[in-house]
Amino acid sequence: MTDKLLEKEVSIKKTEYQKLLPRTREYLYMYKRMGEAIPTLEGLACYIPLSRLKIDEWLEDKSKKEFLEVVDRIFVIGGSLLKTKGLTGEFNTTFTKFLLSRENYGGKSTTHKDTKPEGLSKEQKEKLERLLLHKQTTNREPDAINHFIQEKQV
Repeated sequence: MTDKLLEKEVSIKKTEYQKLLPRTREYLYMYKRMGEAIPTLEGLACYIPLSRLKIDEWLEDKSKKEFLEVVDRIFVIGGSLLKTKGLTGEFNTTFTKFLLSRENYGGKSTTHKDTKPEGLSKEQKEKLERLLLHKQTTNREPDAINHFIQEKQV
């Protein structure tokens, strides 16, 4: 690739970023209107609109400080809502605990790609995710979730 083509590509990427940055900030005030209980990176991707892959790319780019600040606010607001509503019973405590462990909502120094609870095998993680999805879609808590949690101390 020639230098001029590379410069043009960089210029287009900067322009795209500058155009989408205001919508990124706006999402912090719009997620509830979108029907979301907490702000999420997936919700941000839908609102901007931008692919989740592009968001992951931007998360790795330290020059996108404004974007990284918005993502930090997403995790701060989301973590606060998860903790408060999990404690009051407004959110399912099992699912709240799971979200706090798999995303940056808990304030841990993990990366955004660290998406699974630690100390579980791949099969155990998949089983827990299936059980939690079942709970979320049916509003019924299968005994298997309680048994799994007691057995593995998730």
